[in-house]
Amino acid sequence: MREPSILKRLGDWSMVAASFGLVLFAATALRPPHPAMSPVTTTPTTPVVITAAR
Repeated sequence: MREPSILKRLGDWSMVAASFGLVLFAATALRPPHPAMSPVTTTPTTPVVITAAR
């Protein structure tokens, strides 16, 4: 009986992951001159991903 809730939760997490991936892709594609001043860096993992992408 738990399968629908688990599937719904996985769907929600996939949507969150997809939106987060789009934000990261936009941040790396636009590449502002001052990444530290960009509002995207408010998430804890974004600076690590940006520095790893360089």
